[in-house]
Amino acid sequence: MDMDVIYVDELLVRNALLDYLLLLAAARLRGAPLRRGRFALGAGLGGVYAVLAAIPPLRWLSGGLWALGVSVGMGLAAYGGGPGFWSRWGTFLALAAGFAGAAAALGRLAGESGAVFTASPRVRLLCFGLGYAAVRFYLSRPKRGRQLADAEIVLGERSVRLAALRDTGNELFDGVSGRAVLIADPAALAPLFDPPLPSPLPADPAESFRRLSEHSVLRGRLHLVPYAAVGTERGLLVCFRPDALRADGEELRRLVALSPTPLGGREYSAVL
Repeated sequence: MDMDVIYVDELLVRNALLDYLLLLAAARLRGAPLRRGRFALGAGLGGVYAVLAAIPPLRWLSGGLWALGVSVGMGLAAYGGGPGFWSRWGTFLALAAGFAGAAAALGRLAGESGAVFTASPRVRLLCFGLGYAAVRFYLSRPKRGRQLADAEIVLGERSVRLAALRDTGNELFDGVSGRAVLIADPAALAPLFDPPLPSPLPADPAESFRRLSEHSVLRGRLHLVPYAAVGTERGLLVCFRPDALRADGEELRRLVALSPTPLGGREYSAVL
């Protein structure tokens, strides 16, 4: 009788690496903070579960309820609880489910057993790419009407509320801290600053950064984040790190960029 030969170390490493990529991809798609240490913890839990569920006496662990429970544990380890958890976990689950189905189908087409745990690296890589692309396409589909969020930005003892457009095409993030970026009209942020910011800000990002770094509230909080947009092949945005940022009550770990141009007129003054 033919049997799959399972190497525990290889199975652990393969599944942990895949789970790490899935957790990271879900965070990217949802604009969540990229806490790579926590992703590694969640991925390690997934790798251990894969090994245990592949051992014949413990195959019952591969049942649906067990798999679902472990996935929740992985999500909690990777993303933490609180607002936004279920959307991130759901995206991770969608990616994982798409990967598992594709791995089983493509594995059989490639002459393998079709078992997800023992799929070859080429099948895993192809399935991960397909799953990520499918969910990315779904999340980036145009939606009817504008989706506006009630955003609150806290800086020191001051705060400001403003309307923010939820833009699924906004993939701006800081490569150093890994934080996504909210882009705001400087005029709408005026209540946060005493003394007021220079107006207008210098057109040169480096000069603007220098001027703003002299402001007592912004000292030590500033970042320069590269970006590209229609009409701008490459540029830099001056961003600051707020003490808190919420959108419709959900806590977000984002930087706030000072937009070089006005945003949305009266409809909104920030872009998520």
